[in-house]
Amino acid sequence: MNTACNFLKRRGRNPVENREEPPDSPAARHSRPDETAMARERSDEVAAALAELSPSLRAAIVLTGLHGMSVQEAARVEGCLAATLYWRVHQARKLLRERLSEKGEA
Repeated sequence: MNTACNFLKRRGRNPVENREEPPDSPAARHSRPDETAMARERSDEVAAALAELSPSLRAAIVLTGLHGMSVQEAARVEGCLAATLYWRVHQARKLLRERLSEKGEA
């Protein structure tokens, strides 16, 4: 994560802001309370599943999925080949899918 933060600082962007929970979207503000609670619970499940990933897998999925970097940019930040980063993203998605489906069944 430090590598990603340093990269973004060098590019002149604002550093990544660490928030406990994502800001409410405009649609979420007008939804029913039960929908809001379910969305927050799902968000907590996703955060917990992300925390269970290894640092390299977590960085790959966060850089490409949340920060919107291309695989080539993220590979440069991580100091690896693009093919390696593609594998990491694939593996992270697979593990997240497994862990979130397990929690949904329980």
